[in-house]
Amino acid sequence: MTTIIRVNMTSLEINREPVPRNMEKLGGRALIGEILNQEVNASCHPLGKNNRLIFAPGLLGGTAVPCSGRISIGAKSPLTRGFKEANSGGTLGHKLGRLGIKAIIIEGRPAKGHHYVLRLTKNGTALDEAGDLGQLGNYDVTKRLFDQYGNNIATASIGPAGEMLLCASTVAISDQEGRPSRHAARGGLGAVMGSKGIKAVVADDKGCGVVKPKNPQAFKAVLKEFSNYLKVDPQIRSRSRHGTAEGIWHAVDAGWLPTRNFSSGHFEEVKKIDADAIEKLTKERSGYMTACMPGCVIKCTHVLNDRDKNYLTSSLEYETLAMLGSNLGIGNLDTICLLDRMCDDIGIDTIETGGTLGILTETDFFQFGDGEKALDLLNEIRNGTTLGRVLGQGVEVTGRVFGIDRIPAIKGQGMPAYDPRALKTMGITLSTSALGADHTAGWMVKGETYEEQINHSMERQIAFALMDTLGMCLFTRIMLFDNLDYMTGFVNGVHGWDLIEADLLELGKDILKKERRFNENAGIGFHANQIPDFFRNEACPPTGNIFDVPEEMLWRSS
Repeated sequence: MTTIIRVNMTSLEINREPVPRNMEKLGGRALIGEILNQEVNASCHPLGKNNRLIFAPGLLGGTAVPCSGRISIGAKSPLTRGFKEANSGGTLGHKLGRLGIKAIIIEGRPAKGHHYVLRLTKNGTALDEAGDLGQLGNYDVTKRLFDQYGNNIATASIGPAGEMLLCASTVAISDQEGRPSRHAARGGLGAVMGSKGIKAVVADDKGCGVVKPKNPQAFKAVLKEFSNYLKVDPQIRSRSRHGTAEGIWHAVDAGWLPTRNFSSGHFEEVKKIDADAIEKLTKERSGYMTACMPGCVIKCTHVLNDRDKNYLTSSLEYETLAMLGSNLGIGNLDTICLLDRMCDDIGIDTIETGGTLGILTETDFFQFGDGEKALDLLNEIRNGTTLGRVLGQGVEVTGRVFGIDRIPAIKGQGMPAYDPRALKTMGITLSTSALGADHTAGWMVKGETYEEQINHSMERQIAFALMDTLGMCLFTRIMLFDNLDYMTGFVNGVHGWDLIEADLLELGKDILKKERRFNENAGIGFHANQIPDFFRNEACPPTGNIFDVPEEMLWRSS
């Protein structure tokens, strides 16, 4: 039996609630959209008591489906001021699924200065005083939590950025080795968690087994075929060797690698930071490839060590390599690894941070290629200096403070590592998604005409919303998108339902409608579907492309 855990931080009361009938067939991102629309006044302050912070595993969380343990976290975003769902790998999604927790809803605010650890086990839930965890980085926090609560736990925590309520702050999720290397990074949800007085969430599923399918025969049939596919698909095998860093190759070939604050699509030092360079560094320093969550057979995560072969960082994704590397003119892998480690520890989004430092080059505070200065600026954020607090609020706030008008952001959120002048369909997704400039809203590179580009964008937005609802890793998307029967097979097998493909497609459309409805109620309408002017006015070397999709077509696609 599944349940909803409601935590009132004003009264410090925790209640278990039955799942409402209209939410029984929802999970992850879809469930977050339903709860926010039902319970949150969209005009509320994102850091006030009336916002909700929601943790929701996918519909397949805790099951034996490979790559199905992602966790969705949602709230009204302090960065976009609208709907936000951010998801992450790690171990939390599986453990919540096995604990029978459909969602955790955190509301209210505690007395000023009080911070807590929310602890969930098979035997109940509790709020423990956070004690001396305050202002510690995620690495120290996670280590202490494992020391205190045992090795069977999963954690979600915030670093100093979340406690300072900075809008670029993240929620760090522990990986299979107990490191806070996985992040629900976009939208500033770490600040919402900090505003609720929650320093960490600890989930222990001891005594709970894997979620058993209600239709075992149907489940086993689709599981076998899906597992065999993951073992032999060439794109999956390539990802297992190179990780998401292989995206650097595609970006360079097509001219969409953000370089020096999106002033070019090609980085002359790209071979120093591409997948080959990372593979070489990994081997030289006794690193390895691993999975970010239980049951993942792709294993696309690089574990990278320093020169002394001590752990430095992991999950060095394409977006981080590009935004903290080429976008800042930095071609040194060690420096990028250090920047990534610091972002994870402080609890700030590497995409938003890379974009912020990129525009800071229009001031005297930072110059392209200055890795040491970039590290110093991250310490400004960690220490909460005036400059650090400005930078920690993200691209748009930093631009306003310094009077910069060339700002790569949409709906308040920094652009991810995909130049829309060369990826026009992606540009449509970034412009029209309720999530703001978020690459996880739907990757897409196809489309020749404007109509094709818009149609492809909407198809992918629907599909990605479904993936986030199931809790599936997006790298399984090729098989699942081509054959929605696999999605219905897994969902029906686990829950004993009788959904058909059309039901899933309607669910995907409904997810997007609810997210847009929330934004409209928050005052974010179709007029917000704007790409920054410089993408329309500045040709991007080396392709010479501009983003030329007519504005009226972006508005129409809302």
